[in-house]
Amino acid sequence: MKIRILATALLILLMTVPSALAGQYHVTGLVVAADNGSPLQGVSVSASETGSSASTNASGRFTLDVTTDKPVTLQFFLQGYRTVNKAIDSSTSAIIVSMQKTN
Repeated sequence: MKIRILATALLILLMTVPSALAGQYHVTGLVVAADNGSPLQGVSVSASETGSSASTNASGRFTLDVTTDKPVTLQFFLQGYRTVNKAIDSSTSAIIVSMQKTN
């Protein structure tokens, strides 16, 4: 019985260690309208490589936890504006993104 409990505990430990060792970084940002610099609320921010996503608040700000130590591309989408793609890596902690209206 003790061996079974120890084996189960070891299996759980081995399954969680790679997650704990995987890189992760935190990115904050501001999304504004290109024409007047006003903050954009409701912009969808996503990193397709990791599945991480967030939305901007009323102040145009967002926070995103990226669950890899590799570079990713953030995609910014808001209806009525051109989609913006920004490449970031673990050295990126804050960004400002300007979005242009579509015609």
